[in-house]
Amino acid sequence: MESEIFQIPEVFQKILDNSNQFDILPNIFENNDFRSVQILARGTSDNAAHFLKYLIETKIGVPVGLTSLSSVTIYGHNLNLITPW
Repeated sequence: MESEIFQIPEVFQKILDNSNQFDILPNIFENNDFRSVQILARGTSDNAAHFLKYLIETKIGVPVGLTSLSSVTIYGHNLNLITPW
């Protein structure tokens, strides 16, 4: 965990240096018929997933669910991610 903490400045700098890559995201949502988004995360990534959930819901207006990745990786179940509509 300590090594991950020390990587934070470098990770943020990479994100800032390439922030223009995120400019297309609103267009992706506007030009497709998304009714919801599912995010798969585990561990510390789950905290980032919660942040992304709030961003998508508040900035784009698409509801977001967090899905437990361990259902697939540890317990070996398949997720039916196809919606009926």
